[in-house]
Amino acid sequence: MTKSEFTARVTVQGALTTAGAAVLAGWFADVTAPLGVVAGGGLALLDFRWLTRSASAAAAGLTGGRSRAGWVLAAAARLLVMFGALSLILVSGRVAPLAVMAGLAVLPLVVIAQGFRAAREAD
Repeated sequence: MTKSEFTARVTVQGALTTAGAAVLAGWFADVTAPLGVVAGGGLALLDFRWLTRSASAAAAGLTGGRSRAGWVLAAAARLLVMFGALSLILVSGRVAPLAVMAGLAVLPLVVIAQGFRAAREAD
């Protein structure tokens, strides 16, 4: 499995899992819960895509002459944007904070599951 296939599988599986979790949250709670799950899951998937694109560019040597300080600043900018978006989501008051955390927790589970799948396919 290539890096791009892995990234695509994680993205699709993460979106489906987030949608399923949002449906379950909507079944048991008010409208703020599914919105929170979707917001957290969407933010995590966007961050994953951004991170994999940056890592792929670095691994392929497409640095464009970027120095170590440039990579550190780019990573800091990514984290700043993501934490800013998370802050805006939570401060808005339109989502349940625990549901946002549940949405964020979907990504690690999907990455682990897809990693196991890739290892099984490699055997």
